Amino acid sequence: MAFSSIAESSTSNHKGSQLKTSSNPAQALQQLTSRKEKLAALPEERRKQIEEREKWEKATARMDGVKVADNEARLKKAVKRNEKAKSKSKKAWYDMMFLLLYENQFSRLIRVERKEQLAANMAARQKKRTDNIASRNEKRKEKHKGAKGKSRPGFEGKAFGKGGSKQRAKGKK
Repeated sequence: MAFSSIAESSTSNHKGSQLKTSSNPAQALQQLTSRKEKLAALPEERRKQIEEREKWEKATARMDGVKVADNEARLKKAVKRNEKAKSKSKKAWYDMMFLLLYENQFSRLIRVERKEQLAANMAARQKKRTDNIASRNEKRKEKHKGAKGKSRPGFEGKAFGKGGSKQRAKGKK
């Protein structure tokens, strides 16, 4: 069997494209209502003729595999579902942004507190260091003051311990 012998009519493609609506349910609903309004404006006999022709066109288009979006109730539900999903996504986005902003401010606050704590610790350690250095210097000064009076233990009262060589040098002259 040769499929090339089966010829498609060019009118079926044209009818399918004529019935084709937007993939966006809101736009498809708008197109459907505009078609209905145009039909309502026509005289009764002409309207019935067009409705009958469209019915057959829709049937053949469905047989050809074209999706015909002509159910107004389903389109309204789809629009409502899309709106709900959109609002849910928007709310989730705002919640995420709020959470990120809150986390950012919280981490900034923690960083500031940590910085202040580190500065306070550094200042305390620096003060302790300077106090220790000052006390060590005081001890050293006190040790030297006491050491001038007692240069060698056990010889505190002896005269030859202090400048004896100068006195001897004067006496020998």
